[in-house]
Amino acid sequence: VSKGVILSANEVEVFSRIEGQLLDVKLIEGESVREGEALFRLDDWELKGKLETSRTAYEQAQLRMKEILVGQGYKRDRLDEVPGEILQYAKVKSGVNTCASELEFNRSRLAKSVISAPMAGLVTGINALPYAYVEPGETLCTIVDPKHLIVKFSILETELRRFELGTVVEVRAIAYNEI
Repeated sequence: VSKGVILSANEVEVFSRIEGQLLDVKLIEGESVREGEALFRLDDWELKGKLETSRTAYEQAQLRMKEILVGQGYKRDRLDEVPGEILQYAKVKSGVNTCASELEFNRSRLAKSVISAPMAGLVTGINALPYAYVEPGETLCTIVDPKHLIVKFSILETELRRFELGTVVEVRAIAYNEI
């Protein structure tokens, strides 16, 4: 009988990619999760507002671009026939490209407000508290793969002669029933 530690050969830290306030933390130490399962949610009220603002700005820029092209003599129902160079000029002058980039940026940030499990496994090391403010890269928990484990333990020198390479040993884990 010897005490030791069981380590996962495959573990992943779960972290936020954006800053924000956690709404809920419903995870339990040792809980099993599926890959892609939502683990944490950040408050997305402000992110949704920014997305809507950028969507409106993009639509307004598209209207400005059409006005520019119509002002240059192109027909509103045949704007697909505008030469590439002139279309590019209208996009730059109207701000369509800038607004499109801003819209995509805000879509991406909103998607990152849901933090999902990068792999299936057991949740350990929960560092997140409900309503806490988190920064990008801040570890919220760790997910370990219980199917690929490393067992480390010490044995006395006097017992060493009883073991040789390939000796089968029995391991019992107290903490997790799934191991």
